[in-house]
Amino acid sequence: MAGETALPCFSFSLPVKIHFEKGVLKKLSEHLSSACRKNALLVMSQSTAERSSVLKQLLADKSGKIKYSSWIVPADFKATTASLREIQNHLQENDFDSIISVGGGNIIDFTKAAAISTDKSFDLDSLFARSYDAVQSKIFHIAVPTTFGTGSEVTKGAIILDTESLIKDGVRGDSVFPDIALIDPDLGVTMPDPVLRETLFDSFTHAFEALHSVKSNPLTESLAVESLQRINANIDRYAAGKLDENFYAEAAYSALLGGICICHNSTCLPHRFEQALSPFYSFSHGRGLAAIYPSWVKSLMANGKISPLLAQVSNGLDPSDYLDSVLRKIKMDDASQQLLSLKLSGSNVRKNVSGNTANDPLVNEAGQDIISALLNEITGG
Repeated sequence: MAGETALPCFSFSLPVKIHFEKGVLKKLSEHLSSACRKNALLVMSQSTAERSSVLKQLLADKSGKIKYSSWIVPADFKATTASLREIQNHLQENDFDSIISVGGGNIIDFTKAAAISTDKSFDLDSLFARSYDAVQSKIFHIAVPTTFGTGSEVTKGAIILDTESLIKDGVRGDSVFPDIALIDPDLGVTMPDPVLRETLFDSFTHAFEALHSVKSNPLTESLAVESLQRINANIDRYAAGKLDENFYAEAAYSALLGGICICHNSTCLPHRFEQALSPFYSFSHGRGLAAIYPSWVKSLMANGKISPLLAQVSNGLDPSDYLDSVLRKIKMDDASQQLLSLKLSGSNVRKNVSGNTANDPLVNEAGQDIISALLNEITGG
């Protein structure tokens, strides 16, 4: 019909098999057997290993068809090039045919990169210089999230901290996808409150940016709207102290939707900035995003770049007030002031900004100069 906007062309695929159910860890051996795997490495923290009776049993059982070994990471673990070198050596010295990540986004990202680390194209000295779309040697990977923010279990990127430069960047490509995602909402029940709040906001940002990225398409926009509607309700549950079974199920599902969005749309400037800021502060990923978002959203408003679809989820508020409401409810509305108090140099941070910045609607229209302007506002310098 005349006057109607035609739907754009787009592509959509997701090679990860997703299983969303309670007690799904009990079926781990079943999934490995179906894939003809017999020698698995479990990557997890010590607290996860101690907390899960299922994992304890798998590691203790030496008579089963599948042999399980463990790779334990420290409580303050960060996915780095140094830690990748260690596990790369371990994988090369052993004959593992499968690897299972049980943890938050850091552990899952680390394991996604480790799963392709034995391929001849994988060079830790130039890790971010290429896309890993078709490696010849990849270890079968099952991802099991225990936090619900990153959606890393269904994305083709792994954020790694370069130990020498202290800059975070992405290992990306179709081969980085996990093969299977096992999502059990009950695994998130043990999240400490700060981690819970930060993962709620991380999940929020993925859906919010899915509505605004240049790569957005009608399918991911629909998923993003649904995710934000669910996140709104779940943040209200958090604020009311109703952390029940339904709360964790909604958190897990919303994170999954956000992950599906960003694996097709990628992210916008806030994620590029948070990675660039990593050498300068000790904020978590979620808290860093909370510090960056108010200035970015105000700039979207000033430049007429707010998606009209946001009105479906913003509860009648303008975008900036909507964001402020979200941050207040999850007790992260002080993050911007905390970042300003560090008195960082925007120009120094600018040197670290990498990735596809043109996927942001502001850069796509106003050009690269807006990056420096925003960073100066965010850092106060």
